[in-house]
Order: sequence, then C-alpha cells, then structure tokens
Amino acid sequence: MYDKRFNKSGKVLANLLVLGIIVLTSLISFILFVESLKSNNTIIQETHNFFIGKSWVVISIIACSFILMLTMLYVFNIQIEQSVRSRIQKMYDMLSTETIKGLSRMPVGVVNYSEDLRIVWANDFFSEGEKKDFIGNQIDSVFNFLEQTQTKDESIRIAEGVMLGVRIVDVYQDVETNMLYFFDKSAEVLAKRKALEERMVIGYIYVDAPEEIQVIEDSGNLGVSSEIHRKIIVWAQKYNAYVRKYASYRWMIITNKAGLDAMCADKMCIREEVKAQGEFFKMSLTISGGFSFYEEDMGDVVRRSIDAIELGQSRGGDQIVVEVVDGELEIYGGDTHQKRRTSRVMVRSTSINLHRILGEYDNVYISGHQFADFDALGAMFGLYQIVKAQKKRIYFIVDEKKFSKDTFELFTKTWKDHSELDEMLSKIIAPNRFRIEDTPEKSVVIIVDTAAKALLETKRLLDFKDCIVIDHHRKGKDAVIGNVLEYIDPFSSSASEMVTELIQYQPIPIDITDEVATCLLAGIILDTNKFTRNVSSRTFEAASFLRKKGAIQEHVLQIMSTNIEDYIIQANYLELTKNTPESGKMLMIQGVKTRLEIAKCADFLLSFPEVKYTIVMAYISETTIAISARSKGQVNVQKIMEVFGGGGHFNNAAAQIESEKIEEVAASIQRYIEDEKREKDE
Repeated sequence: MYDKRFNKSGKVLANLLVLGIIVLTSLISFILFVESLKSNNTIIQETHNFFIGKSWVVISIIACSFILMLTMLYVFNIQIEQSVRSRIQKMYDMLSTETIKGLSRMPVGVVNYSEDLRIVWANDFFSEGEKKDFIGNQIDSVFNFLEQTQTKDESIRIAEGVMLGVRIVDVYQDVETNMLYFFDKSAEVLAKRKALEERMVIGYIYVDAPEEIQVIEDSGNLGVSSEIHRKIIVWAQKYNAYVRKYASYRWMIITNKAGLDAMCADKMCIREEVKAQGEFFKMSLTISGGFSFYEEDMGDVVRRSIDAIELGQSRGGDQIVVEVVDGELEIYGGDTHQKRRTSRVMVRSTSINLHRILGEYDNVYISGHQFADFDALGAMFGLYQIVKAQKKRIYFIVDEKKFSKDTFELFTKTWKDHSELDEMLSKIIAPNRFRIEDTPEKSVVIIVDTAAKALLETKRLLDFKDCIVIDHHRKGKDAVIGNVLEYIDPFSSSASEMVTELIQYQPIPIDITDEVATCLLAGIILDTNKFTRNVSSRTFEAASFLRKKGAIQEHVLQIMSTNIEDYIIQANYLELTKNTPESGKMLMIQGVKTRLEIAKCADFLLSFPEVKYTIVMAYISETTIAISARSKGQVNVQKIMEVFGGGGHFNNAAAQIESEKIEEVAASIQRYIEDEKREKDE
C-alpha cells in the first residue's frame, strides 16, 4: 500500500517538472518570435523593449528558480520513498519471521509446495525425520491420499480420515496458495471408537434340540445341562460378559461392543466347545445365538437380537448370527447337518393359520423364483388348489418365457385335459408387466420356494403391503419378510413337500387333480434327486399321499432320466473337472445349458465315493451363469453359494450370477474355498 502511494507522488512531481520546462520553453520561443518582428512594427518594438528591457532578467530568474525547486522536490521525494521502503522492508522481515515462527508452532500441519508440486517447506507439526523424507519430493508421491480428495469449491480440496503415520488427519489443500493443512483428528476418532466399543450388546444363546437333552437326563444322566451352563459361564467371563439363564436351555448375554468383537475374533468358539461336550455325552449337541448392540431403543436391540437367533435357527441351527452395523450380519458356524425338528403340530397350525389368513383377502398373487423349476411350479400349482377352494381370485407372477424345455415336456405329458392348464396359464402376469398400482384392494402375495430378494421374479413384489413366504431353503441375510405369515423349514426336502403337507391339514377338503399331484411329486423328486438326498419319513409320506391323488411318477422319472448320449457327455466332463479343497470337484461347462442339465451333472460327479462335494456351473443365457452345488454332508455348500448370492440346503444349493466370464466366477469360488480351508486350519 505504501509503495503505491509513493510511486503516485513521484509521478506528480515529475509531471510538474515537465510542465515547468514546457512553460519556460514557450516563453523563450515567444521572446524570439517578438525579436524577429521588432523591425517591422512599432507596437511590437515597444512591446519588445518592455519585455526585454525590463523583465527578461526577472523572468529568467523566476523560471530557473521554479525548475530548481521542482528538481529538488523530486530528488527529496525519491530519498523519502527509499527511506520509507527501507523501513517497510524491515518491518515486513520482522513480521515474516514472527509469522513463520507462529506457523511452525501451530497445532495444525502446514506444508507449502512449489508450482511444479514439489514440497519446499513444512512446519513443526511434522518431525525432523518426516521433513527430511518428503521435502523436495512431489506431493502426490509423499501424500498419495491426495488422489482421494473431494472438491469443496474451486480452490479447496479435502481428504478426511486418512492415516498419516500414527495419526488420523483431515487434509485441506488450498490450490491457489499451494498450501496443505493437516488437522489432527486422532483424539476425536479414538473417542468415537471408545464410545462404540462401550456400547451395550445383548445376545441370546439357545440349545438347538433341548428335547434330546431332556431324554438323556430323564434316563439318569443329569450332567448335560449343567455342563452346558458351566461352559457358557466360563466362555462369557473370558470376555467380561454378564450371563443370565432365564429359561431352560436359554441364556441372555450382556457385554459391550469390545467384548463382542473379541468373541467374533475367536469365531464364537463356544459353538465348538458345546459341540465337543455333546460328543463326550455321545449325542449331537449344538447351540444357536444372536447378538445385537444398543443404539437408541433398548427394546429394539432386544428385538434385533431375537431376530438374529431366529435367523440362525431357520438356517438349520448351529449358527451364531451377529449384527455388525447398519443391519449387516455375520454368521458363524453352520457346519453341522441338523436333524429335522419341525413337528406335525406346527404344520397343522400353519395350515389352519394359512386358511384363516387367505379368508381375509379377495385377491391372491402367487410367485416363485426366477427360472422356475419343477419344485417352484409344483408348489405354485398346489397353492393354486388351496386358494381356489376358498373361491379367491388367483394370479401367477412368473416369466413363462424362461420355462425350460423339460417343464413344457412335463406339462405336455401330464395334462390330458388342457383346459385346466390353459386356465392356469391364462392367470399368468409377466414380471415386467406387473405394477403394484394395478392390484385391487385386499390383495396378498405368496412367495414360494425362495426367500431371497435377488431371486424374485421381480423386485416389485416387495411393494406388496401383505406378504406370505413359504420356503424350504435356509434363510439368507437379505431375505423377504413374510409380515403376514412366514413358514420356512430348511429340513423339508422341497417346497412341494411343504405345500403337500399344508394341503393335507387344511380345515376344508382340497380336491387336487392328477396333474397338480404329478407336478408336486416332480418337485419332490427333483430336489431329492429321486429320493436319495435330504429325505425324511415325511418326504415319503408326502409322496405316498400324492400317488394316492393320482400322481404319475413314470412321467417325472422319464423326464429326469439320463439317456446314453447325456451319460457319455457327463463322463467326458470328468477330464475337465478341477480339484478343490476338502475332496471337492468343480466343473465349468461351456455353452448354454438348462438348469436340469447342470443339476444332473453335479449329481453325477457326486456319485463317486472319493468326492465329498461338487460345484458345476454353466451359462443358461448369454450373460447368466447358473451354479449347482451338491454335498454328501461333510461340507456345507449352502454357505458357499450364499457368498455368491444364492442359497439352499446344507448339501444341496445353487446360485445365479450375471457375468460374461465364467472363468472369473470359477476362480472366485476357488479362492473362497481355499481361504475358508486356510482359516479353518489356522
């Protein structure tokens, strides 16, 4: 500011000096002009005599004095300006030194860099070793997190929560001044982390099959339940958790988030300890658990903990489900193949409840999973008979264009009178045409043979206010909620078996046709691989009931049989299989295949005694890959398929992936299995 003011005054003096010279020059020029005219004009002569004679000397003295004065003023101004400049520079140097000292001592990190993005200076926020490491280097090579910065405005860029040595900092980059500012957030982050670790956690642990313990204790061995209680107490105390047994074979656990994290780090080892205790008593003994942490509502954390344990039991038990954050779940266990525990009393109660619920609606929509197979269609047709008996309007939401050729072959061979088939097919609504806005009042949807949102025929089914879910697969993390009725039995062989039992226990007679009975039997035969997998006595009883109702087993077996050509093709696939950990086989089939062909190949590979599980995948369309997984009971293939968006049973599962590169999918599955094996060995 001072420099500009003195420059302006200097310019004014210089202009005055030039003006004086111009005035003097003009005066001399005028005198010379008059001198040249004095001989010709008397008046001019007299004027000349006046100016020259009387005033020339005076005027000359005045002009010289004026010029001298201006010159002295100009020189004096220059001297003053130089003196002021000198004083200002000294003041600036003093101010800069103090400012730099202040910047160096600030609790905020400051870094200055040049136009070519090289670091030239840093304050004492950084140690001497840190300064030595990065001064002179490019900023992007020293602070690589600057690539993650987000633009706040045209001149400021921000990177939040980045690690700088042992500190957590927020970084502000001022692009205009070439400055970086580092704000230490370590204390704030640690405080938040401590608050999170101290959040209350509530968990529950249930024994999966308490009736088996009761039988053993009734026979005189009273030490089972006490040993389980002692194991749980010792385990909980290891993590400073409080334990309360509030009912027979049920415990409540109270701890904090840090304790829960420690439990998770140990893979919820209480499962294995209880299981080992069961082996000591020569019985199958498993537990299930659910944990959630407090946020705002204490009642809500209790509800979420109970939901978690119910999810674990609906998946077959021997699992502890932990809510991590924002609804994300971690599941520990599930490596034990459980016995069926769903009683006939529960089936009868569910069937009566279904009848009552359907009576409250006028319109019923029925849907299964994408690429509906025999089991999904059989269960849908069985539910059609139940709903029809109550004289409700019925609609199917299914993509008939994705029916396999095996499905159409079953329809053709089964239905003698195509009028009933045509009637059912006429009630089909294509998934891409379905709109919740078009549904009338008092409508409910029944989702059968799946509870996974990713496998629904259309996501618009989630828009229904009222929903019924009937499924035999282990419930996944991202499952559809049956808010009206939820009947999930992972111990059933198939959805067709579940629907067949519901038909038998309906409070009103259900007149199912021979064709529907055949479709239900086809679903059971498909999912049990001709009664060789995941069957119980109730599976055979359901099949017997369907045979009495006119099911034609020969049609189904003929469709599912393997001809000589297919057998030769499957045999040739043996050379293409890859070994996987735990005595498994994996196969990628090139070309587009049907789901039934993929399932048959997985079953074929499992028929060899040295193979414990199989995973077979192939394209079912140009960009859709279907995966079938089978197991003899030593490996839980449902856990593997769940990682890739699928699900199923302990020894029978499947998945569907949208991808154009089947090799990458196979490599991902292989890596997951190897990682799980490595973690298990450790």
